[in-house]
Amino acid sequence: LTVNALYYDAGKFEVFDHVHGLHDLEKRSVCIIGDPQQRYTEDPVRMLRVVRFAAKLDFGIDQQTAAAIPYCAHLLEEIPAARLFDEFLKLFLTGYAARTLDKLLECDLLRYLFPDTHVCMQQDEKALALVQAAMGNTDQRIAQDKPVTPAFILAALLWPVVSKQFHLLEGNGEAPMVAMHTAAQSAIADVMRHISIPRRFSQPMREIWEFQLRLQRRSGRKAAE
Repeated sequence: LTVNALYYDAGKFEVFDHVHGLHDLEKRSVCIIGDPQQRYTEDPVRMLRVVRFAAKLDFGIDQQTAAAIPYCAHLLEEIPAARLFDEFLKLFLTGYAARTLDKLLECDLLRYLFPDTHVCMQQDEKALALVQAAMGNTDQRIAQDKPVTPAFILAALLWPVVSKQFHLLEGNGEAPMVAMHTAAQSAIADVMRHISIPRRFSQPMREIWEFQLRLQRRSGRKAAE
């Protein structure tokens, strides 16, 4: 990126700019070096990097840099799931998760990380609002120097998928806990075709979803109070 390609000479106190990086900084614009389509073809993860820097800096995205993304976005399907998990951590655990989510939706890239979530959020405004709220809460915790686990972020991103599947199974006569277990297994298995999720995170995700079910079904005078 041009804004990340400035060189400082500590001896002469000079900044060397060979790719109009200063100009893009002044414009508050993220611009990729060279031909965007060629750069994305060389390494499709660069599209995620564009989004990450734009969200972190609260910058816009250069017109040509953005215009090439729809033509190259499908190349993310060729990236190993383990590498995309590493990119997920960079995208959502740096304190700018809410803006990152907005940028991923704006550039239509979320579908290549969490395809089922993308569909749910397109179809249900409540699902979109819930995930946005979770990302905002995550950013607040990081700003307050409080711990944040990837398991919570993943659980929030996949909750619309799990919830939808759970209600379908329950409607077909499955017992609630059995339906939740099946829905969780299905959601995790599906997303792991795109992003590798270590077991140390997938197990807490299941627990979060099961606790959600218990909270929704609380009963009794003490619970109501």
